[in-house]
Amino acid sequence: MRFSFINPLRPSVILATVFVMLGMATIAFSFSSILHANTEATSALVPLGNIQAVTAGSGHACALTTDGGVFCWGDNTYGQLGDDTRVNRPTPVAVAGLNSGVIMISAGRDHTCALKESGELLCWGKNDDGQIGDNTLTDRRTPAAVYGLGAGVQAIAAGGEFTCALVTDGGLKCWGQNFDGQLGIGSTEDRKVPTDVSGLSSGVVNLTAGGEHACALTAQGDVKCWGANLHGQLGDGSFQGRLLPIDVTGLGNDTAKVVAAQWHTCAISDAGLLKCWGRNNAGQLGDGTTSGRNAPVDVLDLDNPVFTVAGGAQHTCAVTTNNVVYCWGDSDYGQLGNGTTHQISTPAPIVGIDSSVTNLTAGRNHVCAVTIVGNVKCWGDNQANQLGNDTVINRNYPTEVDGLDEGIVRIDAGDFHTCGVTDSGGVRCWGRNEYGQLGDGTQQDRLNPVQVTGLQSGITSVSLGAQHSCALTEAGGVICWGDNAYGQLGSGTTVSSNSPVSVVGLGAGIAAVSAGRFHTCALTNSGAVKCWGDNSDGQLGTGNTVSSNVPVNVIGLESEVRQISAGDNHTCVIFLHDGYNYTYSDRVKCWGNNSNGQLGDGTTNNRSAPVDVIGIGDEGYVERLSTISLSSGSRHNCLDSQVTYYGEDLQTTVECWGWNAYGQLGNDSFSDSWTSVFALSTGSDGWFGGDVASGFGHTCVNLASVTIRCWGWNEYGQLGDGTWLNHRKANGADGAYIVAGEIYASVIAAGARHTCAIIQDYERERILCWGSNEFYQLGAMPTWHAIPIDVLIEADGIQCYALALSHQGDGSDPEASPAQSAGCPTGEFIDGQAISLLADPAAGWHVARWTGTDYDAGTDLSNSLTMPRRDASASVTYELKPITYTLTTSTAGSGSLTVTPDQTRYDAGTEVTLTAAPASGWSFAGWSGDLTGTDNPVSLVMDENKSVTATFIEQSPCYTLQLLAEGEGATPVASPLNSDDCNDGAYHAGEDISLQAAPATGWEIAGWSGTQNNASTSVQNTLQMPSNAHTAGVRYTRIDMGDSSSSSYLPLVKGQSPAVPPPAFPSLVNGDFDVPGDTTWRENTTYDRTIIVSQTYVGSLVQGDFLAHSPPNLAWLGGQVNERATLSQNISLPDGIADIRLAFYHWIGSQDNACGADRAYVNINGSPVIPPLELCYGENTGGWAYREIDLSSYAGQDIELTFLAEQDGEGKSNWFLDNIVLCDGAAAHPCQ
Repeated sequence: MRFSFINPLRPSVILATVFVMLGMATIAFSFSSILHANTEATSALVPLGNIQAVTAGSGHACALTTDGGVFCWGDNTYGQLGDDTRVNRPTPVAVAGLNSGVIMISAGRDHTCALKESGELLCWGKNDDGQIGDNTLTDRRTPAAVYGLGAGVQAIAAGGEFTCALVTDGGLKCWGQNFDGQLGIGSTEDRKVPTDVSGLSSGVVNLTAGGEHACALTAQGDVKCWGANLHGQLGDGSFQGRLLPIDVTGLGNDTAKVVAAQWHTCAISDAGLLKCWGRNNAGQLGDGTTSGRNAPVDVLDLDNPVFTVAGGAQHTCAVTTNNVVYCWGDSDYGQLGNGTTHQISTPAPIVGIDSSVTNLTAGRNHVCAVTIVGNVKCWGDNQANQLGNDTVINRNYPTEVDGLDEGIVRIDAGDFHTCGVTDSGGVRCWGRNEYGQLGDGTQQDRLNPVQVTGLQSGITSVSLGAQHSCALTEAGGVICWGDNAYGQLGSGTTVSSNSPVSVVGLGAGIAAVSAGRFHTCALTNSGAVKCWGDNSDGQLGTGNTVSSNVPVNVIGLESEVRQISAGDNHTCVIFLHDGYNYTYSDRVKCWGNNSNGQLGDGTTNNRSAPVDVIGIGDEGYVERLSTISLSSGSRHNCLDSQVTYYGEDLQTTVECWGWNAYGQLGNDSFSDSWTSVFALSTGSDGWFGGDVASGFGHTCVNLASVTIRCWGWNEYGQLGDGTWLNHRKANGADGAYIVAGEIYASVIAAGARHTCAIIQDYERERILCWGSNEFYQLGAMPTWHAIPIDVLIEADGIQCYALALSHQGDGSDPEASPAQSAGCPTGEFIDGQAISLLADPAAGWHVARWTGTDYDAGTDLSNSLTMPRRDASASVTYELKPITYTLTTSTAGSGSLTVTPDQTRYDAGTEVTLTAAPASGWSFAGWSGDLTGTDNPVSLVMDENKSVTATFIEQSPCYTLQLLAEGEGATPVASPLNSDDCNDGAYHAGEDISLQAAPATGWEIAGWSGTQNNASTSVQNTLQMPSNAHTAGVRYTRIDMGDSSSSSYLPLVKGQSPAVPPPAFPSLVNGDFDVPGDTTWRENTTYDRTIIVSQTYVGSLVQGDFLAHSPPNLAWLGGQVNERATLSQNISLPDGIADIRLAFYHWIGSQDNACGADRAYVNINGSPVIPPLELCYGENTGGWAYREIDLSSYAGQDIELTFLAEQDGEGKSNWFLDNIVLCDGAAAHPCQ
């Protein structure tokens, strides 16, 4: 996810290199002629040397040697290493067929592309989106010619799952995934072959591909981006994806370089100012926040002008003119290269590169850099060996890429792989290779750089997407390999390739290529932009979201684009400035996904056509403009640019925009920036051409002060500062520097979670990589590195030593991981190999001790071993012993605890039974400790040392309660009947007891004794049990009917009151509705009709006609749509009647099968006394139904009885009533 641009002062110079961050391609350049070397492999692993460029994909990286050879390492799942395998390579392997003649490489997410001197473009790796560009969807394990490009390619950029190429006429073609419109063709249709980017058929001088977006730089210095814009990565002030190229807002026309990362984009002005936009959740925009930006914001804290920038998924890296590399944003994998995994939102210098960096690339979470001596160092994520250091350990500092027997001149980093172009024009890749993105013809991850098949020479640069890689040939052709699910190989198919395939139509005339996540973009010699692959977010820039597996033109970028960088799902470009009119004329445009503002347009709207990045550049007049590099990370972009003001004080700045969750924008925040934000500004240290590389969440820059500075996401050590702390500032105290010291990095490349760089060390070039290393993307065994480590050469005849594994006791031999060193048989390892060991004891056994390990005193299941550095084999064993446990028991309270069996120690798995026995007067309350509950007895299994306590509680005494009654009535009933643990009628002291009396008819309560309220005349009373036996009672008396002689009360012991007649039973008037002229019932309905009607009902709502239950009349409630009808009567209910009931007959008839809101209610005083009745088919529709309702609780009250029916707007429902009475079931007042 790196890019290259055409020197506006020397337009005849062919772009030499391409780098990619995490599938977001950024193309960088070298003005010098490609050097040729024929260095032979030595007998041991040595640092990768003679490197001029490096490119990082998602999990792989590739390096370009000074003689044009290409070596790759890391993830090779899709063949993106180009070595005709899918085996991950922990150290660089030569790309098949690219031993010389390559001038540019670019890695997408899982594919890689290489440009040969002839202008032919080859790609390999994942091709499920057509990102290889060979008119297929077949992954390519070796370089395949991009269909239809011939020898007219000038530059390439591999994005996430797409690829773009700049052809000789200045046009831009893209192919591959186009879900976000990253191909710039006006649609989201994937393309398997290069397709012209709409509006960019000429005038494009540079291109860059991000994850799902791409950008192009025109000859006028304008930057146009297209594709995904969810994070604002198109920089057009919106978050709207663009299917066609759209101008990046606020960049002016002084942009010299644009780089698209996965979800953000960055642009460098001629003054060296860096602005980024897009996603900023890790601080990858470098503006000190994690706020996404949809227009460019300045990257903060860059003390010197920036000459190159690279962006990963959530990080950004940039190099300043004083040769300091800064990274910012996410550092979960160490991709900030500062020795930490701490996220930072402003640029921080990386550590561990002691030579000036000349080239920088960022993969998804890794970064790679090329030093002036031609070595490559990578850092960050290394899960696919993309750091090329013979491990899969992440590095949070630059680690040297191993395994190249010649110098690497360019590098780029994909998500988990890294690729480099050798000085002979060959391509080597390492790291993850699941989709063939290493291009070695396999899908095996590679610890060491492997040769991309067919790319031994003739390649000038590579650009790596997430899982594909692309290369630019010397002839200006584009070749891609790896994942091609979206057509990002540009081969005209969606078949992935683990070897390079030619991008359709891009055999020549391409100046640069940049691989995004699932799309790729190319910059033509005429300054036009073409993209291909996934276009779901408009990252192809075609004005639509139609993906293309062949290059398609980006709209509006037909010429004058000079740099292009593809991020994850967006793309950014820099338009060529005038250069002589003393005004800024460079502009940055982005398109594609803009979810984090990575398009820099001040919004989060996706754009399918290029939109201007807002806020890049300064106002004023300049004498000379020279932008160094633009890099698109996952969802952010960073731009380093440079300017000489009035003939003095060279100023280089880094500006970033987009996603900033890890501080990858370098502006001291974690806020996404929808416009470019300032990350770095250098002093007057002099101009130096280098890179900025953006990974998934980090950014690195190559500064003239011979340091690489990285910021952003650093969880995997991808900032290379020796920590795992993210950095959100590109400059200042929080800036991250590679801990290896000041180095001259000629190239840097940021992968998803790792970073690589080519450095000069004692007059030789080395590749250093750092950060994540799970796929060997650091070119080393799978250990993360927060400090750069060398990518080593995979030499002929390596010495392997056997490791004997054994055990003593019941279990199995320990398991070693990895099972062998790369190139060794199973069970054999090279000296110095880090090995993880895992014991496998049988159940009930444990490790007593280890022998022959790094920590023999350990008793853990896991251990480690560093293979002894001696000419001998080694052995490891561990001793096993049975596991036994102790059981400690105790009691609380009075009681005993029995254990069966009763032993001092128990073998693991023994079942033990515990029985608790309370003492007299005590009860068992439960278990505590390692056993809970109240089961008794209970069993437990001894699977650890355990402690159990049985708790007993003392029982309180039970006291008898005697209840009496005097007069006519029942003896009071107590509730509860007894206390717990007591017999009926007995209670514990303090127990609250409720009493219920029941006087006979004509009798009432005269008083109580032994209660809380003896004067109460209520049928209910309470008492609290004292601490002794107790007697309580109730006294009944006859109801006084007015005869004074009957009002006396007898003593409680005996006697009766005179007979008193019971109260009159209440009556309900006209309950059968048959009294003529009666007005007791109150009728109310929303329709003008009578509720009480004649005896015969004729209608269609029930089964035939029927009569009232008690002729001649009945009540009819309901029957009309939306009707509300009530029938009410006031009734007095006297006290002293024990059982009062309301009885009635009713009949429900309805046309409405779905009940809806048709309901009937019986209300007392406005409140329902029964649940609402549903008026629909199914309830009481077959005739009259009888119902009783208990009204006893309303005794002594005046009540309003209401029958209510409500209808909804659907079918009609009816409720008929008759024979409504009050009753008690007694003979005098029967209910039926």
